Amino acid sequence: MKKSSFFSLFVGLMLISHSCFSPEEDPVNPLLLKYTENGENVASALINGSLWKSIPYIEGMWSWNNNYPYLDIYPEKDSFLIVFMGKESVVFSFKGLGVNDFKDFQKLSDKKITLGSDNHKAFVGEFNSGQNNIKNGTKGQIYFKNVNFENDTILIISGGFGFKQPLENRTVSYGRFDYVIPRKLFDEAKTHPHPPYRH
Repeated sequence: MKKSSFFSLFVGLMLISHSCFSPEEDPVNPLLLKYTENGENVASALINGSLWKSIPYIEGMWSWNNNYPYLDIYPEKDSFLIVFMGKESVVFSFKGLGVNDFKDFQKLSDKKITLGSDNHKAFVGEFNSGQNNIKNGTKGQIYFKNVNFENDTILIISGGFGFKQPLENRTVSYGRFDYVIPRKLFDEAKTHPHPPYRH
């Protein structure tokens, strides 16, 4: 009986550990981009088992191009939005992490953030710039495994993500991202005109 109980506990722990994201453990899928920490300016994941990959984003006078992620920064609300753009985009909204200045991104280094609370949300779907009324309902995690300042003006963020979107019956798995964020991009995201705040 004791041996059986120990085995059940071991299997349970293994299942829990493998349900968490590990960016070094790629699934057997040659289409999925390999995890990197070089500032490749790309993100990819499986959405219900099908490949999703980010694409360049360019909007008018702002500097979101060359595959940089889209950013919206709200220092007065201690909140920010980061979007991996694609035909469908992967959107994350955070509040209360203290990322109000460029150097504050260091606070995210090696940080795992649970998604699905009022403060930390995510969804996959159509995204329009200025959209900041992110609905809750997803359950998952994003892991900022690597946050590295190349110098005072260049930041690299890399890590992984995964979440479930029950209302649309969608599962985002084996997500990984590797982006350069220039200081100029951050400053513009903080100062360009915002629509009424609706976190």
